[in-house]
Amino acid sequence: MAKVLVALMSADKPAYVARRTACLETWAGKGLPGYVTMSVWTGKTLESSDEYSETSARLKALCRKALQVEGWDWLLKLDDDVVVFWPSAHLPPQGSAYHGSEVPGNGLSREGQRYVAGAAMWLGRKAVEVLATEMQASWGIPDDHQTGEILRKYNILPTYDLYHFIIRRPGQMEVSPFDSEMLIKRGIALEVGSPENMRQLYYDAVTKPPESRKAIFDTSGKSQPKRGPAIFNPDLVPGYEQPAISRPHRDPGFRLYQR
Repeated sequence: MAKVLVALMSADKPAYVARRTACLETWAGKGLPGYVTMSVWTGKTLESSDEYSETSARLKALCRKALQVEGWDWLLKLDDDVVVFWPSAHLPPQGSAYHGSEVPGNGLSREGQRYVAGAAMWLGRKAVEVLATEMQASWGIPDDHQTGEILRKYNILPTYDLYHFIIRRPGQMEVSPFDSEMLIKRGIALEVGSPENMRQLYYDAVTKPPESRKAIFDTSGKSQPKRGPAIFNPDLVPGYEQPAISRPHRDPGFRLYQR
């Protein structure tokens, strides 16, 4: 199985710390496959800044850090408002070195080049080597746009994971049972929103009965987009037992679920 470096990108600001904590209490800290190495990065640990305008500088620094580590096949860069259900997560398809979700309605950068959403971006070693040297710290466009433009110059073109799904759920709206079923089917949810939503979505997915998860996950006989191999053996998914987590509870002062 391929070795994966997972980089959880966050910041040392209260809102980001809360989201990062939700990640570490759920998908980023429990039930990780043995060949996945998780690390958390902020502007400080990357010797950069936590400002949004510095996302390109942070990505360049992250790529340089990754190249100091031996023996990995993929760098998976994730934002701290993402939720991962590991049993349904898949590696990129064979031959890809740059993989992720196409941004709906905005798949073209200002120069007309394709890119993938920076919230959950798979980078092969070749792509990381290019970005570690070619990424411009302050180019005036977001890091995911710039990534696509630079890699295209090296003929590293994106492949799209049609399973990633974007919730874009405002903080005052709760996640739904449909969202948890989508997470079980697709493996990675982007832009989930508040820490409360992140915990609830994860909890709803991992506590569904095995037979219910099996029915949701069963795609036999259906046309499926091309994917790489499952990070977990798909045969194990119906009986997957996630390490126990505390049930979220409602705080009288909040409408949403709160740990």
